[in-house]
Amino acid sequence: KFAVISLEKLPLVTIRPYSFVPTDEQFSEFLSELTDMYASNKEIVVVYYLGTLKSMPSKIRIQLGQWLGDNKPLIKSSVLGTCYVVSSIISRLMMNSVFLVQKPDWEYKVAANEEDAMTWANSILSKDLNARK
Repeated sequence: KFAVISLEKLPLVTIRPYSFVPTDEQFSEFLSELTDMYASNKEIVVVYYLGTLKSMPSKIRIQLGQWLGDNKPLIKSSVLGTCYVVSSIISRLMMNSVFLVQKPDWEYKVAANEEDAMTWANSILSKDLNARK
């Protein structure tokens, strides 16, 4: 298994990849689980913990990019926001640069640590709750 997708604190979802490069089968299984998670849940905030993630081979990065393109409407209909926890300042700068060029259609944050991520996630959930009142 490539990552743990935790639904224990819905509408907050956490995704923690393990610190190894997945096999093709493991990554395909992860994408299938991710698709099911987005299809089964609405108005969620997803926090991806990417600090332990190893550099992925181009084949996997391409597969992820295709999955994101194919599933953009599904993700957009499910999430209030996504947060990416990345401890490396260089990796955070790279992610933010990507988002400047290709901005998601939902709220997002690249956070330095779990505390920042949880503060942001809870603010998004609170904002949504207040908007529904």
